[in-house]
Amino acid sequence: MHTDLFVIDPYFGWLLFGLAGVIVGSEKGGLAGIGILAIPIMASIFPAARSVGILLPLLICGDILGIYFYRKSVVISEVLKALPLVIIGIVCGYLVLKYYPIDDTGLKRLIGAIVLFMLIFSEWQRRNNSGKLPERNLIIMISLAFLGGFTSMLANAAGPVLTLYLLYLGMNKEEFMGVRSWIFLVLNGIKIPFHVDLGNITLESLHMDLYIIPAIALGFFLGFKLLKRLPERSFNIIIKTLACVACLKLLFF
Repeated sequence: MHTDLFVIDPYFGWLLFGLAGVIVGSEKGGLAGIGILAIPIMASIFPAARSVGILLPLLICGDILGIYFYRKSVVISEVLKALPLVIIGIVCGYLVLKYYPIDDTGLKRLIGAIVLFMLIFSEWQRRNNSGKLPERNLIIMISLAFLGGFTSMLANAAGPVLTLYLLYLGMNKEEFMGVRSWIFLVLNGIKIPFHVDLGNITLESLHMDLYIIPAIALGFFLGFKLLKRLPERSFNIIIKTLACVACLKLLFF
């Protein structure tokens, strides 16, 4: 079992690695937004850049589970609308990482500030619309789709951005999860060759990921069961709350 990639005690590192897997699975199963909490966990047990590459295959495993369980509720037209801008964001993020590296702390705070602003703006719009979901704003939708790809490439931190994008679409919770699973699978799959080129994904890191797949399955089951029991209004409130907590985590911790 590989231990040389850890920057902390390997036994404690594997424990936290497993916790990150459960968190990832829970997000893919239904608790959209909570997955970003896995980012600081991974960055605390692996070198920052390597942690992004080690986490990516785990995210893809969760996406595959999501596609299977929410296959009947996906709205393909919404997936296709988002992908071009998401892909452009990924390419821009890759170019930044390759030629203009950003300090991890500065990047996390930037992502947190952007998403928190978007969440506040969304809530302001909702209140001005008598509690209804805000109408689609083309500029905001384009910005969120692009930022989703960009922040995903830089730090696997697209969760809150794309969560807000999908909330703007006004879908029910099953459609939300179906569209989200497809967008993230394509997004994360496209990132693989870029992270291989950057040296963040290796055979050694992939071997380590294999041990965490059961934790992802456990987390997915928990998230999937919880989602089934949540009313639509409670689902939206929980998702926005988790996204806010994730933003504050990026900004201050």
